[in-house]
Amino acid sequence: MNAIVNRLHRKGCRAEQATEEDWKELKQYALDCEPSFLERISSGEAKLTDKELKVSLLSRLLFTPSEQATLLGLSKQRITNIRSAANRKLFSQSGAKFFDGNILGL
Repeated sequence: MNAIVNRLHRKGCRAEQATEEDWKELKQYALDCEPSFLERISSGEAKLTDKELKVSLLSRLLFTPSEQATLLGLSKQRITNIRSAANRKLFSQSGAKFFDGNILGL
């Protein structure tokens, strides 16, 4: 696994938020390793917010909702709401229940 992904997993477990530099590195990693995925979730058609993009990318990289909440400095409920909104925008499905499976299927 990539160094940035490992570093963010450690931060998520240690209750540390991700820095802007971390997000830039993660986006570059996605551009290098998951370009079609990043293009799909970044398309203007989906109209994802910045947080929805980050949560989608973190989900694709197998970060738990708890890790996502820590890295973004948000509550777990807020992450659930973001996942639900992204699931609706990307896959026309309500709720967050099948979000991970949908994201991994892209």
